[in-house]
Amino acid sequence: MIALRNKHYPQTLIYGSFAAIEDVDDRIIAYERRTATERFISITNLSAQPLPFTLPAGEIVLNNYATLRLP
Repeated sequence: MIALRNKHYPQTLIYGSFAAIEDVDDRIIAYERRTATERFISITNLSAQPLPFTLPAGEIVLNNYATLRLP
């Protein structure tokens, strides 16, 4: 995530607006960083169990799940 922030998407991930995504399970931390042209959503599951989360359409740029797919 640090490499993405520093090398590939600094305008969005450093300077973009921040908005917490609040309508999620208490064991998930989710937020959005946005500029006029890009949007990133970060989702962190703090539990040891898989938890459901509806992903919006887009591209997954970083994850640690072999079976993660967009709708």
